[in-house]
Amino acid sequence: MGDRLLGGTNIPKAFKTCMYCDYDTERGDPHIVEQLQDWEPTDTHPSALFEGPPGLAKTMLACATLNERHARYNWRVKNGKIADDAVLALRQDKYPVYFIQLAEWIDLQVRAFRLNDQIMRGNISSIEYLEIDGLLEDIKHKVELLVVDDVGK
Repeated sequence: MGDRLLGGTNIPKAFKTCMYCDYDTERGDPHIVEQLQDWEPTDTHPSALFEGPPGLAKTMLACATLNERHARYNWRVKNGKIADDAVLALRQDKYPVYFIQLAEWIDLQVRAFRLNDQIMRGNISSIEYLEIDGLLEDIKHKVELLVVDDVGK
């Protein structure tokens, strides 16, 4: 689990390749994509909040934002083609992005707390705790753009 962050974005399979051009402007706000393209986090406004009822494409737009920012980091190869997995790893190294559902993040925190308690009592080894703690620390300190989904659930 410790390599999960640097090895992938954790974006759900249904949204792994979605980009802003996939957003249906007929059904949703046609200006939202322009706003997202122009948005840059600042010290005073470090976050963007997508809110509304189900079906507005909030998750899709959040994943598209991760994918669009990630896609800015391209590599040219002189001979042949570089594998998609290698491109992802290079992009994650240069500009790490990550997707996590709030329930998953809370579960990781609770598991880390419980495992730490068991370690302190001498009941188990620290391997699983170190993996979870490493992922949480990476999310906290290394990720450039984080999507926390399903906050309202």
